[in-house]
Amino acid sequence: MPEILDGDLDQASQSGASYEHHVLRAMAGDQPPLGWADAFPLDALGALCELMGVAKVFGPSRQLFDCSPEDIALAMEEGFRVFSEGRDAVIALLMDLRTRPGEPQLRPQGRYGPVHEWLKRGAGSAPEFEPMKTLLREHILESWPLEAGTDVLGHRLEKRRFHSALSAAHDYGIRPQHVINLMRDAGISGALNLPEVEQIYAAADVQSVVGAISGAISMSKAQQFLGVTRTQMHTLISAGYLTHSVGGDHARPRFSEEDMTQFLERHAGFPVAKEMPWHQKGYDIASTARKYGVSVAVIYAAVLSGDLSKTTRASNYLQFSEIRLNREEADRVFGREYPKGLQTISKVSKEIGVGVAFLRELADKGYLELRDDQDERTHQSKTVVRSDSARAFCETYVSRRLLARRNGVQVREIQKRIDAAGISILEHSSDGTEWIVEQESISHVEGLNGRQGMA
Repeated sequence: MPEILDGDLDQASQSGASYEHHVLRAMAGDQPPLGWADAFPLDALGALCELMGVAKVFGPSRQLFDCSPEDIALAMEEGFRVFSEGRDAVIALLMDLRTRPGEPQLRPQGRYGPVHEWLKRGAGSAPEFEPMKTLLREHILESWPLEAGTDVLGHRLEKRRFHSALSAAHDYGIRPQHVINLMRDAGISGALNLPEVEQIYAAADVQSVVGAISGAISMSKAQQFLGVTRTQMHTLISAGYLTHSVGGDHARPRFSEEDMTQFLERHAGFPVAKEMPWHQKGYDIASTARKYGVSVAVIYAAVLSGDLSKTTRASNYLQFSEIRLNREEADRVFGREYPKGLQTISKVSKEIGVGVAFLRELADKGYLELRDDQDERTHQSKTVVRSDSARAFCETYVSRRLLARRNGVQVREIQKRIDAAGISILEHSSDGTEWIVEQESISHVEGLNGRQGMA
């Protein structure tokens, strides 16, 4: 009584004191049935109502010793209401705590307030709390991406049931966004109301979709193996000459050994140039595309169809870059009126936000297709860019200047945001003042992912 009178336990409360009324009726021999909650002794039920009520009302980060008596009374009221509604209501509360916004977590301890550790190591480990421990254990096993061997409230998980994008990225050595894109392309979505990186998928589904890439190589490695540039690769994929076993609309392509072998074996029938009696230095496909203003896919189609019957290889290698075209044949097949769909280099320079000098450097590296032309009015020579080549570039890459334009900030601010996000620069200009990055690398970064496409 002195503690009550000297403290604030005698202050009026907004709580309805439902749990206390329940205890009074039980002590009077008139205990109303609660269903599932009747499995707990009165004192055990009270402790659980406090702990779960605090987590529900004030969030899982609030500890009991941080609560005032009024806070405890309100939490007890809410906790008792949940427990009195039955097992399903408790499960719903656990799921609500599981899916509340917060920092991504691989383990459940921080999502449910102190009740998890209390049931595992504290007074809650006593036998009278076993029904609650069992319920929480079942909930965790069905909603968390835990690895095999994890102890879940006294139960050892023998086999992984679920993966999240984060756990799958760790296990398979790829980026979380790549996992998300692969699962999305496979038509598999998670069932919980969670952010994408925390969404869970059946471990078997992740193994069948994400595990398939373990034997495949990335686009950058495939480019080196096949002897193509990034732009040439996209063009050949779009035209159906190069296939990839993994990837789709959202995930980057990855190539199996069979994909690459199928592509390279087409070139085995082309003789090595030095063995031919009529040998002269021929055009490679990229040079032919620039000279005649046609797509590499069109040239490759002519090679495979036999229209360019004197096609050779510059070496014993089968790479795309080793293919050589006879000059006379190339001129006969492609040396007619240039196709439409060309833009001046200065116009493309403004549209993609790079200087003309850097644009030429990118073309030399295979990112764009340029060709020399003659102005019909002045008869002066000029450099033009294929419109489809420029558009393909803009769909895949973006410059610092264009990022600044899209996001309405200065170029220096874009540089700061790129550095802060840890995004790697794909290509720098020779003077170091300009660069490009991949569109995909900035698509998820706030402050960089302004509208995409050509300016």
